Amino acid sequence: MNHQYEDYQGLVYTVLKKLNMKKPYEDYIQDAYFIYDQCMKNYDSTKSNFSTYFTIQLTFYYMSLFRKQRDQSSRLSLLGHCSKDSFTPDPILDWISLHDIFYYCDLTEFEKSVVRLTLGGCTVGEISEAESVSETTVKRARKMIKEKTRKHLII
Repeated sequence: MNHQYEDYQGLVYTVLKKLNMKKPYEDYIQDAYFIYDQCMKNYDSTKSNFSTYFTIQLTFYYMSLFRKQRDQSSRLSLLGHCSKDSFTPDPILDWISLHDIFYYCDLTEFEKSVVRLTLGGCTVGEISEAESVSETTVKRARKMIKEKTRKHLII
């Protein structure tokens, strides 16, 4: 098996177009090289063609990446401000909002940590593991955070 990444670069563009990604593709192409390298190590020629295996792995990687980016973007949109036309994140307002949430809502240290990890894109399971608590404790903390911040948020 004498495969070169350049031989499969066309598949990368095909996958990106299939997923309706807009240019520039540079970062995605760099990611694709790492997926290619991983596929070369894990490929089993008895199961499929390499091109099929690489395309499937790359598609799943990009779909997961885009889902994580979308989820993080939706979480961070709570900290920005909206205009009538579109959402425009404002880093200064983000820090002011976090400051207000942390200090005027009387959050515990654990609740502050849950907010930070949630905004960082962590799931309930990941937060529970990082904080060495049960998922139920994290969910309960999130509920308390919502209750404490409700009166301070302008919606």
